[in-house]
Amino acid sequence: MKLNKRILIALCAGLLATGTGIGHAYNKRDIGLINHSSDTIENVYISPTSSGIWSVDRLRDSTLRGGHAVLFDFDGSGYTTCHFDVRLDFQSGESREYYDLNFCNVTAIVVTDDDAYTIQ
Repeated sequence: MKLNKRILIALCAGLLATGTGIGHAYNKRDIGLINHSSDTIENVYISPTSSGIWSVDRLRDSTLRGGHAVLFDFDGSGYTTCHFDVRLDFQSGESREYYDLNFCNVTAIVVTDDDAYTIQ
């Protein structure tokens, strides 16, 4: 299912504004993850691009079902970089990796059944 970029931007903006999962004080490195796929995301790893290793699972004991969103808060994280790699593990066994995303320029990652899109 291909989604119009304007629809995705509106969805992200609405979630940020309404407090539906990802709305609160925004740090320029904070990143929203919107699962608009039919699969559940079980693990999210976000690491600075320069680290070469994956961080701990940011979802911890939670999952992110389709139609839900979360904001990963980097306030006070100590990171000075804007460039991060992201790995998503799905309940189906699929994994996706995205490299060198500039979190200072990207507001959210929207995951669809086809691929993931970054919203600016």
